[in-house]
Amino acid sequence: MPSPPLVSAVTRASSPELLGMFVVGALVAIGRGLSWALDLRTVLARRAGAPPVAGPPPGQLRLLGSLLATAGVGLLVVAYVLWRLG
Repeated sequence: MPSPPLVSAVTRASSPELLGMFVVGALVAIGRGLSWALDLRTVLARRAGAPPVAGPPPGQLRLLGSLLATAGVGLLVVAYVLWRLG
């Protein structure tokens, strides 16, 4: 008798592909979050002499960026725990 899809998905939860997806997602979230939190786009545009880009206020970008970077760190912790649990 075949196992239900949910049970088979849970038993394969420690597969290398799943852990790789968590790590890649975490690194992307940390990278984009730090970029938003440090407002690199505006800093680089000012150095290049480009006109300012219309967008959300810097405080909002910093808040969202810090939340996104924190979520990335959380994903890294989850990937590590899954890896240690095997």
